Amino acid sequence: MPKMIRTCCSHLFALLACVATATACGQERVSLYTFLAPPYQELNGVIGGVQFISGLTVNTVICATEKAGWEPYISLVPQSRAMYALRNSAIDGYFAGHSTPELNRTLTHSNPVALEKWYFYSLKPDINPSRARIGVVNGSNEHLWLEDNGYDVFLTVSSATQLLALLGRQRIDTALMDSRVMQSLLAQSSEPNKEQIYRRFLRYTPLYLYVSPDFNRRHPDFLDRFNTYLTDCLNSQFALDEEERATLVALARELRDTLVAETDLLNAILSGPRMESLAGILKADSLWQALATKEETELARQITQLPASGQFARFVSRHRGLITEIMLTNDMGTVVAMSQLTSDYWQGDEPKFRELAGAESADAMYISPIRYDQSTGHFQVTVSVPVISGANSNPKGILVLGIDIGRALERQPTP
Repeated sequence: MPKMIRTCCSHLFALLACVATATACGQERVSLYTFLAPPYQELNGVIGGVQFISGLTVNTVICATEKAGWEPYISLVPQSRAMYALRNSAIDGYFAGHSTPELNRTLTHSNPVALEKWYFYSLKPDINPSRARIGVVNGSNEHLWLEDNGYDVFLTVSSATQLLALLGRQRIDTALMDSRVMQSLLAQSSEPNKEQIYRRFLRYTPLYLYVSPDFNRRHPDFLDRFNTYLTDCLNSQFALDEEERATLVALARELRDTLVAETDLLNAILSGPRMESLAGILKADSLWQALATKEETELARQITQLPASGQFARFVSRHRGLITEIMLTNDMGTVVAMSQLTSDYWQGDEPKFRELAGAESADAMYISPIRYDQSTGHFQVTVSVPVISGANSNPKGILVLGIDIGRALERQPTP
């Protein structure tokens, strides 16, 4: 028996055993709706009236829900039906919808369960979306966002495959869709123009799990538990693709070179406070983290007032949101200059420091995974580079640039 069929059957038997009672398998069941959107939500088949659904976001939601102690039961339905059922508490939850003021007034959502990367795709590099004939999948997150933000949608279709065909026939000037969806389409497509498609970045869009008012009232701890396990369940969903990474690397080097020309980083490292004892560092770090959300420690105030910290702060301000923060450490991994208060003092146990501690070239670089800032609604990566003095010497410290990845990708379209 093929592996997929064996897996489906085992899931079916487990599900049927649990249907008689919500707690028969030791877990309460949570009923969730989602919509068809490969590769995020896909239908693998139907056995005995039960839909077998998989996909990047489906797998993430199942993982976090089960770790939180619940048994998810997921159905594919049109988005309009899902939203109606959710508002009327006919279901427990719905994913993956993007945040809107209307939804947030009446419903509560999780941290992001998926990250879509929306691009305008076209056959010409100079298409202006505000004046172009835009095509989009009807009822999709992209469609709803375009309407909410004043774009004129020229044509709506029922599938992304149709969008690509219309683009190839020049029935539309540009198509708005997620990059993973387009990559999947292009890999399977025989369209003659597919090698000449340009893309223009629009936005990163976090998608959420929303729960109904009744479910949230009866289970107020569900979302907290779900969010606790969500990060470990996301896997590589928040990863940069090759083009995005290349854009970020070029930008980071440009910013680094400009900053180095304005600030003597080696002098900043020597001028900053230094502790030689790991025990002393850990003690200072514990106090720093405990007070970081409320006030600065005396050590943090000392670092904030250093000339290099002031230069960093002005550099951040000058770039108007592109750079979110700048931090400099010494070779012990402790902060010696910062544009704003950091969440911790010691960086020596973090990947950005460990990966670069033995770097031999100033061009070495560590790029963090994409992280979502709930307070600002923006996505950030940190790019770290070693500060090296002289040939074949170990780094004297690490320079860390926080970059708003959405702003970084607002560049000219590339094929």
